Amino acid sequence: SAQVVQRINTWVEQQTNNLIRNLLSTKDVTPETRLIIINSIYFKGTWIKEFNQNLTKKNADFYETNGKISKVTLMHQREKYAYAENNDLYVQIVHVPYKSENKDVEFVFTVILPNRGVQLDVVEQKLASQPDLMQNLLSHQNTKTEELLLYLPRFKMETTFELSDILQQLGMKDAFRGDKANFSGIVSEKDNKDHLYISKVIHKAFIDVNEQG
Repeated sequence: SAQVVQRINTWVEQQTNNLIRNLLSTKDVTPETRLIIINSIYFKGTWIKEFNQNLTKKNADFYETNGKISKVTLMHQREKYAYAENNDLYVQIVHVPYKSENKDVEFVFTVILPNRGVQLDVVEQKLASQPDLMQNLLSHQNTKTEELLLYLPRFKMETTFELSDILQQLGMKDAFRGDKANFSGIVSEKDNKDHLYISKVIHKAFIDVNEQG
């Protein structure tokens, strides 16, 4: 299993330009493992209007949701962006566009900023319970082009989630049960004699936001 894990992790590293490492551990692959499905996405975007590194402030104050003030590296620039305010969530939204070689395809980095005094966890709870709100925020509905003085922290973030419980809570239950899972569409009856079912769903993401994109 160690060789299998190494091969998979090497492939993922190659597909993501070495940004995502060690996706699997030896605990994730057991002698009972019959099938592993791996998918990777790598996106490297450049801002249409890049931030000037000379204007980036180091040790700038950043106000966290718990009231603490931490020091961050803060990029900023004055530029025209698609901007909106949402009175259901009490947030401000700005879409920062990336360059695209295809004029019919647009990629944007959407920033959602709660108004002063509005707790981030309250906004997250509303978005989780009302999916249409998130769709509305991500679209350009009700936006207008305005000149903004945009401050954006430069940051890197890596997260790993095990999604089995979440998917079952959303209603995807049979696929995780050996007595009910049905994967006959991707394996033959002979290969499915052990009754394939999903034991684990691993999601790992890495994001790096800087002056270039």
